[in-house]
Formats: sequence, C-alpha cells, structure tokens
Amino acid sequence: MLVKMTSILMFLASIETSIWAESKGKSPERTRNETGKEKSETQNLITNENVFENIAAGVKFEKLSGWNYSSIQTWQDRKLDVTIQDKELEKLIRERASVPIFIALKYKEPSDKMNPALQLLVRPIGGFAGMSPVEIMNQNMKTMKTLMKEFKIVKEPASVQIGGLAAATASFSMRVDFPSAEKPSFPVSKTWFVPSGKMIYIIGASGILPEDSETEKEVDGMVQTFVFAKKTN
Repeated sequence: MLVKMTSILMFLASIETSIWAESKGKSPERTRNETGKEKSETQNLITNENVFENIAAGVKFEKLSGWNYSSIQTWQDRKLDVTIQDKELEKLIRERASVPIFIALKYKEPSDKMNPALQLLVRPIGGFAGMSPVEIMNQNMKTMKTLMKEFKIVKEPASVQIGGLAAATASFSMRVDFPSAEKPSFPVSKTWFVPSGKMIYIIGASGILPEDSETEKEVDGMVQTFVFAKKTN
C-alpha cells in the first residue's frame, strides 16, 4: 500500500511554530491579502527550477537539482494524515500550525518511501528578543522535552553561521504514527534558528533516517545556501 510519506514531514514542519507559541514566541497569525492567499506565498519567486526567493520575507535559497519544491496546498492537505501519541500536543499542533514560506522534498510525490523535506518559517521573535540563538534553541528544546513523549535530542544545540547571521542548530527524534503503518516511525528532524531583528527564521528538516548520512549532508549543504536580508530592528 502506498503511504503518503509527505504527511509526516508536513506534520513535523508544524511543530516548530506550535512549540514556538508555547515557549516565548508570539502565537502564529496568518496575514492574508484581499484574495485570501497568504501574503508570503504571493511574494514567492522561483528564478529557475532551483533558486527560490521571497522578497517580503527577505530570503533567498537554492535547493539541489534532484530535490523538488512542494506546493503549499500539498502541505495543507497532508499535514493531518499522521498522529502522535500525545493527543493534547497533536491538537495544539493542528490548531497553531503556520504555513511555511516554502517546502523542498527529496523525492517527487507520491512516494513509497520516507521523503526527507526542508522548509522555512518566519516568526516574530517575541519574548526571545535579546537572547542568543543557542539560548533560544535551548529554551525550545526544553519545551519540546516537556510536551512530547518519546522525544530524544540527537545533537545538542550548537552555534553556527547561516547566510552571514549568527544561528543555532539542533536535531531530535520523536515517535510519529502512520494510520496505515504497522510500526511507528522515529525519523530525525533538524532545526535551525536564525534571529534577525524583530523576526526569526526557523529552518526545519524532517524525515531523515538515522542511517541516512548522505541526505543529512545534502540538507546541511542546502541550508548554507540561505541568504537573508539583514535586519537590525
């Protein structure tokens, strides 16, 4: 049976902003224009099949040629296809999930295997203002440990540079259940926090199997292609 592997990735992509709201960040709020579309989506520009740019968000990114950009509608349709054991957290994620600026998938959908994904969110920095990227990451990891069952930090928060800005990264795993799967999945997710003025860029990678070092290297390489408009206020 074909399993909608994108589901787990879209669902995990929702976690960043849900946890953000439970920590010190402001609750996600969608900004819509007169047509009802997300403003961030209407500002998207793909200059070729690999380079993505969003002028409003102040970000430019280049995926690997073998990866594929996914539509926001796919994210909206499939994020509800999987469940986690903690029903209260699941409800929180479904209610507060924000739409990513973009999503890139390793394989075209539909796929019958775990499909790694990379996505970007932009949120107000809220109560994290004045904290270092690692301090922000540590606070969020602490919140995730409290809220999630079978949550495990794979790599502790560490300082990095992305797009010329100070950032922090960490990786974790948690249990996710597919309705049609016999056993639960424990994929590794990686996240990067990149503060910039009053905003913060949240980069998330999901669906990386522990033994798949090649995909992890691909993701790390793509993350280094991010270029951000530097903001000081």
